[in-house]
Amino acid sequence: MILDQLKISSDDSYFDVPHVVWLINKYRALLIKRNYDELRKDIPEHVYQSVCLELETVDNCTNGIEVRSVKEIPALLVGFGDRLRISPVGDYFQTIEWTYVSPERMSFIGHNKYLKHIVYFSVYNRRLYLKSFNVGYEYIKKVEFRAVFENPEDVLKYSCNGATDECIDILDISVPIEESLIPALMEMVLKDLTPAVYRPEDGVNNANDRLGKVAESAAMQEQLRG
Repeated sequence: MILDQLKISSDDSYFDVPHVVWLINKYRALLIKRNYDELRKDIPEHVYQSVCLELETVDNCTNGIEVRSVKEIPALLVGFGDRLRISPVGDYFQTIEWTYVSPERMSFIGHNKYLKHIVYFSVYNRRLYLKSFNVGYEYIKKVEFRAVFENPEDVLKYSCNGATDECIDILDISVPIEESLIPALMEMVLKDLTPAVYRPEDGVNNANDRLGKVAESAAMQEQLRG
């Protein structure tokens, strides 16, 4: 739709698809932060994205035994670190209660045997960390992690259905944003891409449409100046 608005369908156009997609991601993040972070509104479900993460057990000298994601996760949108969702992949551990804590608190939790049904999770240095008094959580091998990510494209390589980013055309995926914000998103991208142009105005207050003559006169003056 943006490309159609710009009328840049030819191959030799200055504006290419990757650049337009980059602007869409940039202004999407700005709109989401403005609408849900600053106003503390509830985030619609379709704004979230899911990634599947393989887990491994590590012995941390400071925090003891921890379970963490094998790979780094895509960057989270700043301001939404406390609005994360997580669930195990598979039929096991479905009764576990998941609770988010800040990275600073991770060393102080997971020691209360009366709260062993809770698995605490946090994100630190782009990795997901789990901790609990229940040793059974160490056998969780994969989780589905839902969050508001900074760049929707980075999520494609962590698809839960086995697809890879090489198999997906970026133009075929939906932008994770509230539908009511799409017109504002398009307007911001178009404003960034569209250069300032001279728009003739009809300053005479009468019933005649003089814009054609005004535009023609402006074009002739421009040629004379050239």
